[in-house]
Amino acid sequence: MDLKLKIYKMAQNIKLHTRKCCITGEGMDSGFLIGEGMMYIKYESDMIKHLREVEKDGNPDYDKLVAEGRLTDEFLLDDYYNNDYYYYTAWACPAGIQYVEVDGVMYEEGEEEFDKHFTHSWNKDKVTQD
Repeated sequence: MDLKLKIYKMAQNIKLHTRKCCITGEGMDSGFLIGEGMMYIKYESDMIKHLREVEKDGNPDYDKLVAEGRLTDEFLLDDYYNNDYYYYTAWACPAGIQYVEVDGVMYEEGEEEFDKHFTHSWNKDKVTQD
């Protein structure tokens, strides 16, 4: 292996993630879980946008209620949470790693690149969990 390639490999930024956001494509280790894994959302702002889309599709009075100030972000978050549509969680178990991010590129478990950068021994000196 030539010196340039060796230096490049050492300079790689590698992060482990247990899930991948369905909206942004970013790795995540905590966030919103919809339908027991049907969808994962990392940021609250994206969750609110999603809830607004769902509510608008299913509620013919959506525009009227928004205009009246009754469908606030807080209301939607509380209402959908209380009706078991989603919950917020954190995954912290290294055994549950499903994605490896190498210099900003995500690889899913089972892909060759994933296997190159992650082993279940989880070498903490080479990899950081984000």
